[in-house]
Amino acid sequence: MRRALASAKPVVLLDRSVDTLLAHAHALDALFGYDVHHRLRDRLQELPFLRPHHTLYLDVPAEELALRRKAAGHTAADSGYFLHEPTFLAHARDYFVSAAQPPVSREVTVIPADTGPDAVAHAVEALVTYWTR
Repeated sequence: MRRALASAKPVVLLDRSVDTLLAHAHALDALFGYDVHHRLRDRLQELPFLRPHHTLYLDVPAEELALRRKAAGHTAADSGYFLHEPTFLAHARDYFVSAAQPPVSREVTVIPADTGPDAVAHAVEALVTYWTR
């Protein structure tokens, strides 16, 4: 990663991207009929500079996220955290992995949930190095 960041090309890494916003909108439309996903996509046509070049999607199932929240000290009695609600996650995941309507990123890389932390770090480093060449 250091080599990639030392390259002549500027590198911008975002933890949450426009694709995350669109995945959430897709899920909320599916669950509640808000009808905002297509409006956001249309607005992005007017703001192409907001379109990410690359999105990395770590495909983690709802069960794993629940275990992580529990390990972090959250209990079942905590108020529902909708971002980890299984139905919401299923629809958000669909945005990234279904071919129905591709994400707005020029390139999406899906990293499976069973990929270990070291392998995820290696994959990210390899992709960032490749993208900055």
